[in-house]
Amino acid sequence: MGVGSEFRGDDSVGPEVIKSMVNMRAKNVLFIATQMPENFVSKIADFRPDQLIVIDSADFGARPGEFRIVDKKLIDSTFLSTHHLPLTVFMKESGCKKIVFIAVQYKTARFGSRMSTEVKSSVDEIKKLVETLI
Repeated sequence: MGVGSEFRGDDSVGPEVIKSMVNMRAKNVLFIATQMPENFVSKIADFRPDQLIVIDSADFGARPGEFRIVDKKLIDSTFLSTHHLPLTVFMKESGCKKIVFIAVQYKTARFGSRMSTEVKSSVDEIKKLVETLI
């Protein structure tokens, strides 16, 4: 699941990664790009995936475009502030046994801005990581 808004600069990195994977056809994989993950809790629960991979921008004090897998124990309601439902609640309600959260350090998430070159240059690397995890 790529989380973010295409209208908020680097916040669009999650959906951008998902869009870049459109040629990857696997009937056991569900791809979702959205700015409101809470709208997909029941769809994910119905799909019953073995693993949920969530890609989203975040501020964790790194260089823009840097990304890392974040332990879900470290994610609390203040880790991401752009969602109506805290990510921890979303993850619990989805019913997934294994959840991998990939955080991408953003440079700008201002409304109306474009994705920074630093974050844009990390999309292919993030895609490779997701493919490896799948």
